Amino acid sequence: MKNQTHADLNNTFKALDPAKDDLKKQVVDTLVNALKKQGARSKKEHAQVVLCDLFGWFSYDFKSFLLHYQLTDDETTKFLSYILSEIYYNEPFLAHVDASTKKEYLENTLIILLAETLSRQRLQDILSLVSEHRKILLVVHCMEHFREGAWNILEALEYLYGRDRISTTFIKGVRSKYYNINYLSSIIDNPHLKLSAVVQKLELYAEQQVQEIMKTLPVLVELITSLPMRGFDFIEEMKRKIDPSVEPTHESEKNKQKAMQSEIALKEMFGKYSNESYTLKEACQFFRIFGLSGQYLGLPIIKKHYAPLSDILKELLELFGQSTFIKDNALNPLIKFVLSILTQLYAYYREPSQYSQGLNSLIYAISTRGDNLPQLPWLPSIIKGLKEISIHLHDAGIYNFQLSNYPIIIFDQASKNNFTENQAYINSLMMSDDVQIWHISRNETLQLAKKLKLTTWIKTAPRGLLGFGGARNCVTMLAPVIAEASRRGICSIKELLKCRYDELDEMYREKVLGINHQDSILHIGEDDVVVPACNIFSDALFAQMKKDLYFCRSSFYVGRGTQFIYPYIDAANILINPATAVYSSRWLDFPKISGVGMLTKPKFSLPTYFGNEEHHSNPSCVFLDYFHQPLIHLSGPRYPKKLLPFSPLDGLAAHLKVILPYTIQMSMSSWLIDGGNALGQCILPWKDADTKGKMLNNFQNLNQLWQFASRPDTLQELQKRFWCNMDAVFNDKIAKNSFLADDVEALTDIDSISQMPSSLKKYYKKIQKDAQMFFVLGKTVIKYHKQGVKNYLEKAQSDVKNKFQFDIARSNITRDLSHIISYINSLSFSGNH
Repeated sequence: MKNQTHADLNNTFKALDPAKDDLKKQVVDTLVNALKKQGARSKKEHAQVVLCDLFGWFSYDFKSFLLHYQLTDDETTKFLSYILSEIYYNEPFLAHVDASTKKEYLENTLIILLAETLSRQRLQDILSLVSEHRKILLVVHCMEHFREGAWNILEALEYLYGRDRISTTFIKGVRSKYYNINYLSSIIDNPHLKLSAVVQKLELYAEQQVQEIMKTLPVLVELITSLPMRGFDFIEEMKRKIDPSVEPTHESEKNKQKAMQSEIALKEMFGKYSNESYTLKEACQFFRIFGLSGQYLGLPIIKKHYAPLSDILKELLELFGQSTFIKDNALNPLIKFVLSILTQLYAYYREPSQYSQGLNSLIYAISTRGDNLPQLPWLPSIIKGLKEISIHLHDAGIYNFQLSNYPIIIFDQASKNNFTENQAYINSLMMSDDVQIWHISRNETLQLAKKLKLTTWIKTAPRGLLGFGGARNCVTMLAPVIAEASRRGICSIKELLKCRYDELDEMYREKVLGINHQDSILHIGEDDVVVPACNIFSDALFAQMKKDLYFCRSSFYVGRGTQFIYPYIDAANILINPATAVYSSRWLDFPKISGVGMLTKPKFSLPTYFGNEEHHSNPSCVFLDYFHQPLIHLSGPRYPKKLLPFSPLDGLAAHLKVILPYTIQMSMSSWLIDGGNALGQCILPWKDADTKGKMLNNFQNLNQLWQFASRPDTLQELQKRFWCNMDAVFNDKIAKNSFLADDVEALTDIDSISQMPSSLKKYYKKIQKDAQMFFVLGKTVIKYHKQGVKNYLEKAQSDVKNKFQFDIARSNITRDLSHIISYINSLSFSGNH
């Protein structure tokens, strides 16, 4: 085929009409048609030509960008592939770009995307080519359009700035949100402005914000503590306006006494903290750690969700000034938020030992699936926060605090080669940062579980894998034992595995079950999550203040919303909009509540390999109110891994083989178990709550929770609820609107696959049979269960195999349905409890 000329391509893209609502579709359709006309060019060369012309429509010279940063052939191929996927699935340019868009916006966006495809060293090499002023502009863009590449760039710049005081102050101040990014953006138009002058302006602006906050806080406390009596006076005044002759009644006197008692209680709550005063220098240092913006209240009555803290406090002033109309349950979280600022400030300067005491019972632990740890943010962000708290404690005269006494625990399911690479990285961190990290292989994890008689709770997936439930239980059931062993002088997992059962059991009963009320507190980490440094301070203080309670505390996060599954990835939807295949990894700017970064006393997840495992049990006391920055989830957009995809459907078959079964698994878990009770049909009796959400069972530790869960009547009730949820999916006579049934039913319709590539056709034909088997198995197993047939599941499986001439073990979603039925049928809480 004759090569299409640049002029032809330019004419093609010039036909785009940004005034129409379907600009994304126009771009993708035009791009795909242009890519089809490859001719004699290589795929890489043709993709580069087409993308250069597309960016030409945006009045941007993409070819010069590629030449300037001197990418290798492999780097170029990977970057072009990534750009194509971004356009197909994520439309980063189309949301904010038109022909008048500034060149700097496109350039910075492209650098961020490039940073998601390069090694750390290559990114540092590229950033070294950028001028000082361009670096400042890039930093602003990264903070305003945060995602994985922005994080990588900020990390690389912090490394490149090294020991330069001004540069380091700048990048740290921006990242901690001490510096106001909007103000920074307003002062950097002058390309000759030196970084030192920029930092000076930012420091003055931050000081002004801090002064405003410190002036506002005591006024706010006065309004809060006087609220009960102001409310009482307001009601009495309204009565007198209605009837001037009204006399005080016994009821009004009771209400007055109640208001006075509430006021006394509020003053006692705030008294210790609100009576303290701090110098401007002290307050600035505190907010340099905790930031002057970004804190999120999560309440609809606060409209400026992500505003500067000074603006939020101003809004609270107005709110509490006229708050006689607002119910207490809406005010309490706001009161606690203000209190948490003062509490944290007090601890930071007046009782810093609370941080070290909190860390004595706090364990940072993750279970990772064998990913490349050097490329993941959780571990370095935890170490950075712990180093900040260590420096502060030493400055406060607490010299006996040593980071090496507080082990970080990593359960790593990596292959042998990856595990070795991860170990080398961990060794370098332990040497450079003087931290203690326990890096435990899957085999070592299973050995420890076996010695503690917990194998069924850890090994929950086929082929020796831990599964979601097992991985979570590693952190909540094994990490406390390891941390306690470390504090007793045991230095390695090999040494720990040599301990006698009675020694291990003693540590388990104390630190996990909480027999003597000495149970550990766990930060449940995720390897692809950034934990802001200030949150380490918050975690430590929260752990110290709540250590005597059986509690858990969720966090807010921004970033990839992978916990929100988008299930409609059937053939028809994929053909209409292939982006639905990656919709579950979309970026969320608005903070969401999550179990990511949860602080909790030991609990358990049911030993299944399904997701949603974090909701299977919770301690009795649940909190959310504390002063912190949202965590950042950087799991990546999870695009199909096809190099140079010339269509949004390229590489989707391999992608769907992973994501589709997982999506249906999550739907099964959400519908059949409903651990979070989002649907009001939770099968777990130990999570029963009253109409206000308060748990009916006030467990004091995991031991009490476990004893309740293991009772025969509890298990019987759990199974009864499970079969009720099964009926709602498979029993046509009583089935209600079940999204699980809808999700799987959609997979049986493959009329649209004739328009798909052969690999996708083949996959959807296979999944169609799987979906049909799913419904037959569900209905058959319910029938046999109701008839009281012995081995009802095995008989139903045999019927399905005979009907479809296909082994369920070779299926995906039907096999998973079999798993969850088998698991619920045989659920036992036996073991080391």
